[in-house]
Amino acid sequence: MTYENLIAVTAILVYTLIIVLITYFSAKKENYGDFIIASKNLGWKSLGFSLFASFISAYTIIVGISFSYLFGI
Repeated sequence: MTYENLIAVTAILVYTLIIVLITYFSAKKENYGDFIIASKNLGWKSLGFSLFASFISAYTIIVGISFSYLFGI
C-alpha cells in the first residue's frame, strides 16, 4: 500500500468514525426543544453566541466586505 492510499484510507476511517459518533450522540435528543436550547442547560450568553455564530457565517462576512468594496459603501 502506498503512502497516498494509506492517507486516503485513514481519512475515510476518521470521517466514518465521526459520522458514527454524531449519529450516536444525536439520537439521545428527545425532541426539538432539547436540540435547540440544550435542555435548558445553557446560559443566555452561551445560547446567544451560539445563535449568532449559526446565523452569521464566514460567507456572510466575506460577501458583506466584497459588496462594500464593489459598491463603495
